[in-house]
Amino acid sequence: MRLLRRSRGHVTPSGTSARTNIGLAGLGLALLTGSIGCNWTTFADDAKKAPVRSIGAPDSFKEQDFGRSLLPLSDGQGKAAAFMASSTNGTNVSVFTVDSGGGVSTTSIPGSALNDTEASTISSLAEDVGSSPLNLLLASPKVHNQGYGRVYSYTLSPTLDGAVNTLSVPPLPEEPGLGRGLAIGRVGGVETKSDIIVASDANVVVMVDGTTWTAPATAGSGCDPTFDATLDPRYKLRRPLLAARLWPDPAGATVQQIVSTSPHSPGGAAGTVSFFSVTGAGTSFELNCLAAVTAPKPEMRARFGVSVATGDFNADGQLDLLVGAPGQNAYIYLGPFPTGAVPTPITISDPEGVDFGFSVAALNVDGNPGDEALIGDPYATVGGKSQAGRVTAYAVNAATMTTEIKKTYSDHSPETNANFGWTVNGLKFCTASPSPAAGMPCPSEAETSRVLMIGAANEVFLYYREGVNIPERAAGATTISDVRAP
Repeated sequence: MRLLRRSRGHVTPSGTSARTNIGLAGLGLALLTGSIGCNWTTFADDAKKAPVRSIGAPDSFKEQDFGRSLLPLSDGQGKAAAFMASSTNGTNVSVFTVDSGGGVSTTSIPGSALNDTEASTISSLAEDVGSSPLNLLLASPKVHNQGYGRVYSYTLSPTLDGAVNTLSVPPLPEEPGLGRGLAIGRVGGVETKSDIIVASDANVVVMVDGTTWTAPATAGSGCDPTFDATLDPRYKLRRPLLAARLWPDPAGATVQQIVSTSPHSPGGAAGTVSFFSVTGAGTSFELNCLAAVTAPKPEMRARFGVSVATGDFNADGQLDLLVGAPGQNAYIYLGPFPTGAVPTPITISDPEGVDFGFSVAALNVDGNPGDEALIGDPYATVGGKSQAGRVTAYAVNAATMTTEIKKTYSDHSPETNANFGWTVNGLKFCTASPSPAAGMPCPSEAETSRVLMIGAANEVFLYYREGVNIPERAAGATTISDVRAP
């Protein structure tokens, strides 16, 4: 395990080039905390309240290839938080841990462990939440230059070591784009075991109980199971796929539901978000098309569904759906959905957007009830810098079916082609000191919160919030978490 060294505004592995000479905004003060200490900076709307951690790329990642594929982990692996990052231009995969004092460490999966991927890009990541030791899924939609994809499992041990194994071949061998999308849910087999849901370029297949592949038949009409291979490359890294229950269970039955998207290139078919219910048991089940929707704004219909997320945006305790349509629009569908229909969405527009809706997430960033809709535009011009990127947080007013901007996030020193906002996530963070051991929950629910994590082309940013998840000064640790801009 390597410790990350301090640099300008972010930490990065030793030997990796980084920007230099940073001060704390508002104080004009350089803060040095030792060779492996923390160096916080402040920017965006959170600048006056809490620090922001910026993490640079490990040596193994190529330039402009870090922060584009991130997976927040539910288990901090013995630290306050942990996440996985994979290269989108190679087979580099690393696990990052963040301690309660803000220190960052990284461990790379050895190259030999990834030999079975045949030097293909790992673009999709998923976690089997609650598994012990933690089981992760990695997928490449194209291996061995043959045009077909593969899915791999990785057991993350408490020592941050493990083996990458190829899952058995699914019922459709050499399936084009298999692994384009990944989700884990319970759609068949034993209720207590997780099922792996995998999207290819033309199908949705399931590995029931993590052992038996099946290609369920699809009943009903309107849903689109295909993925457009002519999409601009930046939209093809992954196909959004969710195991989420948006309709109430009929007659008290437990009905699993899957959300699958089919974005297309401009000039082609309309992008579609399809909703399936699962009927049957064991390995004999089928997907029933509950509904399918295209973007209400026809000028952005093609890429509708490039990004999706679920959250509770109106604080009613029900699951809602957020859909991005890169360009200038995103849409919120408030749940629970009415029987046999999809509700009219709340439209969020950015007239100045370039790729607004490229990434989306749900996270409470203002402390008020309900999540905010976080929408990334990694190609936005910021401070005169093209493709610098930004992320905007919107609060929902369900009574008026409108939204308002709560915060706008961007790099404090925008750079051309930085692509800030390529990914947006919430990272589970435990402020308890000492941090829980690997595989153990945070000692107190009150000490568990979520840190906003934003990925750029070559950095990952962690935003802390005053009074909620500020890193604590652990005994013997050197931090500057008590230093704020006025």
